[in-house]
Amino acid sequence: MKDQLFKIGEIARLFHLSVSSLRHYEALGMVVPEYTDPESGYRYYGLDQFESINTLRYLRQLDMPLDRISEFLAGRDLDKMEQLLEEQKKEVSRRIAELESISGKIDRRLLQIFMSRNAVVDTISDIESPFLRLAWIKYDLPTDPGIEIDSPLKQIETDQKEALIFLGKAGLSISQEKLEQGRFDSYDGVFILLDDEDNYEGPVIRLYPQRCLKISFRGLHKDAEPYYRRLMDYMKANGMEPAGFSREITLVDQGLSQDPADFLTEIRIPYKSRKDIRL
Repeated sequence: MKDQLFKIGEIARLFHLSVSSLRHYEALGMVVPEYTDPESGYRYYGLDQFESINTLRYLRQLDMPLDRISEFLAGRDLDKMEQLLEEQKKEVSRRIAELESISGKIDRRLLQIFMSRNAVVDTISDIESPFLRLAWIKYDLPTDPGIEIDSPLKQIETDQKEALIFLGKAGLSISQEKLEQGRFDSYDGVFILLDDEDNYEGPVIRLYPQRCLKISFRGLHKDAEPYYRRLMDYMKANGMEPAGFSREITLVDQGLSQDPADFLTEIRIPYKSRKDIRL
């Protein structure tokens, strides 16, 4: 009888499986040897097990979970196979979308790092700010060296089914009223810049494209006050007024680099021309 059977090592070589995998499948009841020598404990497999192993390998190549494969092998049926494949196709589609989302986030982070390394700093520029979605909450924070925004960021995440990843996307804002009054000693808003893939369930502020003055500097939020003064002085000198709250984001901080020379914070303030206001 043994001459018609195959030892576990032979089966492992034939099907490109490890011996430990075959033993694991046996423990799960998925592929049971046709004969086990009671004295030596050697396992022998017959042709009846070949079909089960082939089917198992095929379904594993489709990344199907072992419990679903075990369920199918316990009662092989064409309708059941069709159902398994349909369900696995839906799961694969879900994961593809998830991986595409991850890929998009990686691309944005790589672009952000590239731009931070090549940023023009300490120079005011007039830009067209693109459409943005912000998860924003009102929150008063002083602009002092000990500024801490983790607590308000956690408030933004409250009751979210999915955690928001805010590395390089968290920001602070100063209201239009304070900007007009030249008060830069405190912030009154905290926000997270939402990617297209972020499913945020709370209120969202949508900022449509508009002209902004922008300045970038090598530093953190605690270093921002003099740059606000420069932006507002520039506005006054060029017949401009703030047209909304500021958007201040530290693109590179201690979360990405230990070197302060890499730190980069950007401030954008939307503006309107006094000529347009009179018209």
